[in-house]
Amino acid sequence: MQIASQRSVRLGVELSITTNPISAAVASEVIAATFEPLVLPHIRAKTLKRVLTEFSPTFPGFYLYYPSRKQQPAKLKAFVEHALAHFSQP
Repeated sequence: MQIASQRSVRLGVELSITTNPISAAVASEVIAATFEPLVLPHIRAKTLKRVLTEFSPTFPGFYLYYPSRKQQPAKLKAFVEHALAHFSQP
């Protein structure tokens, strides 16, 4: 049996982590994976463009399932209200 050897490789790559990928994508040349409704204004304004579309399936909307409205946790209720306000179809 042959054992694979290990080796270290140094790459000249700068790594940064952001909590707002849309702002990072607008400010520089990075790819942001996010939901279309969030970036549609930027796409229309041509500050962002779609890439890798063959790997980005579309779907008609969000689907949210939760078992009961009784004793709904406050965080879940806030998320549902936010999702309805920002992503519901007219």
